[in-house]
Amino acid sequence: MKRISVIAISWLLLWCMAVSCDKYDSKIQGKIIYISEQDGEEYAAAGALVCKYSVTSKDTVKVSGVISDTAGNYIMEYVTKGEWLLKAEYVKDSMVYSGCSDIITATGTNEVITRNISLTSVLE
Repeated sequence: MKRISVIAISWLLLWCMAVSCDKYDSKIQGKIIYISEQDGEEYAAAGALVCKYSVTSKDTVKVSGVISDTAGNYIMEYVTKGEWLLKAEYVKDSMVYSGCSDIITATGTNEVITRNISLTSVLE
């Protein structure tokens, strides 16, 4: 009987540890488009670099980045609770396009936040 109790308690402890390790982080996703300098039309920014920045009262720090897919879509997974800013950059025919999102507030509770970003040319 004692052995069954020890096994039951062990399983209970393992289950509690497994549940407490679950993360319910947010996800930020969207589409990156650019407005062509040549014809003024909008196009998907395939291969755009999208960087995630942590925003605090004192600083903005780059945390991670992803590359958009062939349709200009991106997904930032495992976004923890806090305020975030996304900045994107894309190069097409030697023209640099850039843009950023507004401040994004994530609760870290398994939510999906959608932010599309429109890029414009950076004239040097």
